[in-house]
Amino acid sequence: VYSDGSGKTWWFQITPTVRGKTGVGTVVGAAPPTTSKDLAEQQTKLAAEISARIQAIADEAAARAAGLAQAARDLVTEALLRQQGVTEAMQAISAEAQARIDALLNEKMAREAAISREEQLRQSADESLARA
Repeated sequence: VYSDGSGKTWWFQITPTVRGKTGVGTVVGAAPPTTSKDLAEQQTKLAAEISARIQAIADEAAARAAGLAQAARDLVTEALLRQQGVTEAMQAISAEAQARIDALLNEKMAREAAISREEQLRQSADESLARA
């Protein structure tokens, strides 16, 4: 069917002939094929749909990337908090161990001082007896 670009439906009378005998005719409508203008409009619509889909995919990917980045930041924050907790626990253990060591050393020094005083007293007593 020839198209004049108007987009109107054209009507045709079709009459079949079988072995030379004419049958009953029928009127049929035919829409001319799309014009280059219609094709351009369809292509523009298709390009817009494709662009919208690509943009939606890009937006979803950006949202996922932002979510992953936030999850990574949360993990780093949690790791830092755990590290800080472990560091504080180790410092507390170290301080307790140092306090025990200091207490043992103080006790040893006190015993040694007491022994030294006792020895001085005995020596002094022995010297007093020796003079007498």
